[in-house]
Amino acid sequence: MPASTEESKSPASAAARDDRPASARIRTFAASVVGAAVVIGAFLIAAEAWRFNQRHPNSDTAVVNADTVGIAPQVGGPIVALHVRQGDRVEAGQLLFEIDPTGFDLALREAEAALAALDAQIRLEALREVQLRLVAEAAEADVAAAIAQAANRRVTVERLEPVTARGFSTEELLDEARTALATAEAMVVAAKARAAAAAAAQSEVEELRAQRAGFEVAIELARLERSHCDVRAPVAGTVISLDLAEGAFAMPGLEVFQLVAADTWFVDALFLEGELRWIRPGDRAEIVVMTAPDRRWRGIVESIGVAVRPSDELVFQGIPVIRRKLDWVRVAQRFPVRLRIEDGDPELFRMGASATVAIAPTNAGGDA
Repeated sequence: MPASTEESKSPASAAARDDRPASARIRTFAASVVGAAVVIGAFLIAAEAWRFNQRHPNSDTAVVNADTVGIAPQVGGPIVALHVRQGDRVEAGQLLFEIDPTGFDLALREAEAALAALDAQIRLEALREVQLRLVAEAAEADVAAAIAQAANRRVTVERLEPVTARGFSTEELLDEARTALATAEAMVVAAKARAAAAAAAQSEVEELRAQRAGFEVAIELARLERSHCDVRAPVAGTVISLDLAEGAFAMPGLEVFQLVAADTWFVDALFLEGELRWIRPGDRAEIVVMTAPDRRWRGIVESIGVAVRPSDELVFQGIPVIRRKLDWVRVAQRFPVRLRIEDGDPELFRMGASATVAIAPTNAGGDA
């Protein structure tokens, strides 16, 4: 009994019992070869797919963004007219709202009135300018005449003094000559004072003319302040964050609402750190936005994030605090990549909408 059992287990006995036709054995072998080829092919396809995905990164963690412009008035006051509503599309230069211009109109009128008063004063002074010039010329002539008369009186005194000392003239004549000299010198001083006053009067006219430039600047500033009461759109876009009504008080420099710029749409996508080597600025991408999932949009990589802060990192006075723990699983960090959408449609796009991104890199970096 044991001998027969050993014989049944030997290859020779197994071959003797394999009484299948040769064609069946060939089919079995061929099936084994095909099965092995399928397995190998599947492995190669999976490897190539993995390699393709590595070199063509994609992200399903992306958000649509756009440039926003804060609308803030440059002057303060109550809003008397609001010309837009939440969600309205506006064009560049369109009037958005108006601030009460009453105070600014009064300031402008006051500046214009001050200039008009100054102009009237200048006109009056201009009429006097000829007279002032004649007065100044006359004063200069009086000064010259007084100086000449004083010189003549001085000569008379100098001539009488030696004659009187020798007795050929009287003391009364000498005293009269000296008195006349003192009077002439006083007239010189008075004439010079009148000439200085006439010159000062002429300089006052020039000062009034110089002040006019300052009054003109004040008017321009008042007009500029008045123009700021009409707040217009700096760019074309869509109104968001509007939660006020007419009568609200607007503060200078404080945002009233925002505009989403109509011509600039972006997608901020997160990519694993190991995928960044396959992404370069200028690479093209295919973008799907969840607000219009049946369409594909073209995008271009504009920038790649260079810094993120881990959420579990603590910093105390510049010294990082590292928690005592064991990380059994390494989680890859993700970095933001910004892509500009070439043909964004403001009717379909929404800020914050979800999107997916597939990069078609130029292979400027990484291994081939």
